Amino acid sequence: MVLKIEPIFKAIREVRSKKLEEKKRTKIIFLSPRGKKFIQKIAQRWAKELKQLVIISGRYEGIDERVKKLADETISVGDFITLGGEVPAMAIIEAMARLIPGVVGKKASIEKLDFPQYTRPEIFSPQKSAKWAVPRVLVSGNHKKISEWRKKHSKKI
Repeated sequence: MVLKIEPIFKAIREVRSKKLEEKKRTKIIFLSPRGKKFIQKIAQRWAKELKQLVIISGRYEGIDERVKKLADETISVGDFITLGGEVPAMAIIEAMARLIPGVVGKKASIEKLDFPQYTRPEIFSPQKSAKWAVPRVLVSGNHKKISEWRKKHSKKI
């Protein structure tokens, strides 16, 4: 099953018929493993600049090749192929949504979410001879040092 061009063309024509200001802040992307790789910098730019993102994605066999001509850009989420474009589309939406103020929380940021995280127990022994411990600073109760540790490790990542 290949998705037909006519209904997609009509939908895109409707999107593009909006006011000039909205057009400037709208991007239409076509998902394909052959596209430009979607990276964090793109997510940051789009989250900041765009008001609307239209994602064209296929299922099973794909989409009529001519639909690519309707898109501003062809994007890939990685060097792999999925059954459909739903999961890649969700990855793009999630990557951008968390950058929009208020979506994740008042002070959400990339750094705040990208440091190593641990749970209890403080020491885990997968085998008798091995012990994996939570870094001492994280159980110290010293919030300033914990914050510094998180910042340092988020930069490493």
